Amino acid sequence: MQDLISRGCAEISRYVGLDQEDKQRLREASQFVLPQKDKIMAEIIEGLQKDPEGASHLQSLGLDNVKAMLEQWMTAIFYGNYDMDHCMAISKMGFTFAGAGIPLPTLLSKLAFITHQVISRIPKESPYLAPVLKSVHWSLRIIVLGYDVMRQRLFDKVLGINEGLYKRLQTVTIKDIMKELGVK
Repeated sequence: MQDLISRGCAEISRYVGLDQEDKQRLREASQFVLPQKDKIMAEIIEGLQKDPEGASHLQSLGLDNVKAMLEQWMTAIFYGNYDMDHCMAISKMGFTFAGAGIPLPTLLSKLAFITHQVISRIPKESPYLAPVLKSVHWSLRIIVLGYDVMRQRLFDKVLGINEGLYKRLQTVTIKDIMKELGVK
């Protein structure tokens, strides 16, 4: 499992391309978000509680666990070093969401809401917005990577469907579904 995460992290890191200058700007950009961390977390929790599905997931994950993950994630956006330890820490969020049975479309819509709460604090014309967007993109990709790896492991443990078979089933099934939908 760690090998899947390691390979995925390396690929995502190459694609996103956070360099030393970006990391420096992220640390500087933290001044716009981290002093407001408690307020932002309260807004996120309140927004999720207003949504019946979000409220249900908050309850199943545990409010304290969600707050701890949010706090860790917000700090990691600005102070992460984007190495394997950082990647594993972020991917554990994906493990948690998959283990809680949160459907991926639901997870992505809630993560979009959460990331908006952070990004909206960054001045739009500043040199900080692009590195923050890169960092958020990196972390979202890592969360989804963790989610996918956890789902693959669940299929392996429960059904005996290993990674190779999982990918083949996924490919065949997607082709069949696309035909059913008339999508080429």
